[in-house]
Amino acid sequence: MSYKRRNYRKKYNSKNRMLRMKCPVHGVLVGYTSSYDDSPVYEALNRNANKVELKCFKCMEEPFLNERKYNSMVQQKVEEDAYNKFGRKSKFIGNIGVFFLTLTLLAPIVFWFFSLGFFRGVILGVIFYGLANPFFRTYAKYEKQRVNYIEKNTEHLNPVPSAQEVRKKETGDIISWRIEQAEIRKEKERIEFKEKMEWLNRMDLSLEEVDKMPGLDFEVFIKNLLNKSGYKNSIVSKASGDQGADIITYKDGKKIAVQCKRYSTSKVSNSAIQEVFSAKGYFDCHEAYVITNSYFTKQAIELAEKHQVKLIDRQDLFRMMENANHTFKEENMAYQTEFNFDN
Repeated sequence: MSYKRRNYRKKYNSKNRMLRMKCPVHGVLVGYTSSYDDSPVYEALNRNANKVELKCFKCMEEPFLNERKYNSMVQQKVEEDAYNKFGRKSKFIGNIGVFFLTLTLLAPIVFWFFSLGFFRGVILGVIFYGLANPFFRTYAKYEKQRVNYIEKNTEHLNPVPSAQEVRKKETGDIISWRIEQAEIRKEKERIEFKEKMEWLNRMDLSLEEVDKMPGLDFEVFIKNLLNKSGYKNSIVSKASGDQGADIITYKDGKKIAVQCKRYSTSKVSNSAIQEVFSAKGYFDCHEAYVITNSYFTKQAIELAEKHQVKLIDRQDLFRMMENANHTFKEENMAYQTEFNFDN
C-alpha cells in the first residue's frame, strides 16, 4: 500500500497580520497583530493624512521613559529637600512623642508588677500622655509642611502614561476611526447610488451618454425606459445567472424576456437572439426582445424573424426615448445620425 504525501496549507488568519516597517533609528522591524503587546511595530492614526501609519514602538517609548526618569529625579530631589527642611525635625519630635506614649503604656504595668500601686501607675501614664500630646501635634505640623512643600515643587510635573497605554489608546482611536470611515463610505455610496438611479431614470439623456454607460447601467436605463413606455413591473435580473434575460417585463398581460446589448462599435450578432429565445422558454415568457444602442447583423435579423424575437435597434431606441421625453434635445438627433458601426 502506497501513501501519498499530503500538502497541508496553513489557513490565512486575517486577525494575525504582519506589521513591517523600516525605522531610521532601529532598522527593519517586524511585528504581528496576534502578539501586539510585544510587537516592536504599532499602528497609529494620522488625522491630518486621514490614514493609519506604522510606527516604531521603541521610538515612541523613549520620550516617555526619559520624561518619567526626569520626573523621578525631580521628585527624589524635592523629597530630599523636604526631608532636610522639615522631615528631620518631624522625625526627631515624633520619636520623642513615641517615647512618652510608650511610657504612658508601660507605667501602669511596671507599677503593678513591682506592687507600687496600679492606680499610681495610671496617673503617671496620664502625665506621660499629656507630655506626648504636644510632640505629636508638632510632628503633624512639620509633616504637613513637608507634604505641602513636595506638592508645591512637583505640581509642574505632568503624569507620564506608559507606552503600552498609549498604544492601547491608539488602537481604540483606530477602531473608532475605521467605524467612522465605514459609515462615511456607506453614506457616500448610498448618495452616489441614489444620484445614479435618479440619473438613469431621466429620459432626457443623450444617446452619447447612453453609449458611454456600463452594461449594468444600460440595463437599468432600459428598465426605466420600458416602464415609461407602457410596460409594467419591469425588473432587472441578477448580473450572474440571468439565463439570457437581463430584464423581465409585462405588457397587455404578456410576460416578456428582454436581452440588453450596449455596444460601442460593433453590431449585435445572432448569439443574442439565441440567448433571449432560450430565456423565453426558461422563464415561461410569451415574447422575447433584444434592445441595443447599435444595429443587428443580417444573420441576427433572419434568426429573429424565424423565432419571432422582436428587435429594437438604435433607431427604435431613439424613438422610444423621444416618446418618453417630449423635450428631447435637438443635438441628440445630430449625434444619432452621425453614429456609425462596423459591418
